[in-house]
Amino acid sequence: MTSQAIWVVVADGASAKFFIRERAGLPLRELEPLSLTLQAEERRKGRSTAVHDGVNTGPLVQPAHQNIEEDKERHFLGHIAGRINLAVGEHAVGQIVLIAPPHALGLLRARLSGAAMDLVKREIGKDLVRESVHDIERRLKSEGI
Repeated sequence: MTSQAIWVVVADGASAKFFIRERAGLPLRELEPLSLTLQAEERRKGRSTAVHDGVNTGPLVQPAHQNIEEDKERHFLGHIAGRINLAVGEHAVGQIVLIAPPHALGLLRARLSGAAMDLVKREIGKDLVRESVHDIERRLKSEGI
């Protein structure tokens, strides 16, 4: 059975909040256990270390085309997409609204499964991750969601 729940995922490259509306007409509420920041994720996993495993004794040099911050953002948004994909696979979501700055939105979209993308009702290219649930609710209403 498919869920009637609408998930609203508000993210940027360093933090994400998950909200749910159980069904049309009910208020939006935050799913706090799913919300995550890049900083918390790094603390949980332990910081990435430079290449000093005994094989390479020289300094780690990033190629000019690689940006460490962008790599972190890509990894973080991949993790967020994984949470969404898992919920879709468990039929816990009926529709999805994605809210993120345009660059983050593109990275997130690229990592969502086909099934998750089929449930995306709307995408909003704005940075609203620091907004309250009431502000996000108001924004959704103004967007007709």
